[in-house]
Amino acid sequence: MAAQEGTPTTSSGVWDFFRLVTEANQKIGQCRHCPKSYILNRGSTSGMRYHLRSEHPSLYAKLVRTSTQSKRQREEEMEEVERAEQEAEVQDHCTPKKKRVCRKLAESPDGQGNTIDRYRKFASSDRRQLDYDMWTTEFLVAGSHPFALVDSDHFRQYMAKLCPRVQVKSASTFAKNKVPRLHDAMRAELINTLMEQLAGTSGISFTSDMWTSRNRQSFLSITIHYINADFELKRYSLNCIPFRGAHTADRISRALDAEITKVPVKWGSRLFTM
Repeated sequence: MAAQEGTPTTSSGVWDFFRLVTEANQKIGQCRHCPKSYILNRGSTSGMRYHLRSEHPSLYAKLVRTSTQSKRQREEEMEEVERAEQEAEVQDHCTPKKKRVCRKLAESPDGQGNTIDRYRKFASSDRRQLDYDMWTTEFLVAGSHPFALVDSDHFRQYMAKLCPRVQVKSASTFAKNKVPRLHDAMRAELINTLMEQLAGTSGISFTSDMWTSRNRQSFLSITIHYINADFELKRYSLNCIPFRGAHTADRISRALDAEITKVPVKWGSRLFTM
């Protein structure tokens, strides 16, 4: 029986890289970038995701990045809905006098009016809650603390005394949501710094390091070094990427070249990217 292409019944981002083909009453996911195909078992796409991860790392990175952005957008939308529902509930059960007090509370710098308001939790989308989230993320990252710290009773009791209105998010929220946001913000700031300082720099150099973790996963890092206009030595870690396969000079060289050509940075009359 001839194969027939169809439209996937799932919205998984993996279908951007595979075709859904029906052949002999079986649904098959066929890779768009190589001849490999997978028989779908009850609609599971795990085999196709593993194929992208092992055979097409750059495409897998694109898939993860797209999925993360979609998840963030859904979380932001849910937070906005939650905040709107909380405000509507307050308005429905408030007297006219209490509504005026609530409006004044929302407009105050610290949002603390009476004793009850002082212990009412911030909404997830509240600017003050988001600030506390990022400060906690910086604290965890800068101190190399485990994410499990925020789930401990002692840390939550400390935060309850320090600022009762703050919602302490879970360890998984910081690891999967807050840290990527902090990384994106720091990377954008680094790019701006390099764009400003490298234009007047007479020379730059790169160093790299490679190591293998206990679970046998290898990583490759790259660091830039230069002396700025004030004759200060500057060095920044540009990236740390997984490195799969043999550690040959040719493969390492190509991986480093790929990292150096990602973001445009002007240096003298030349254009580097990283």
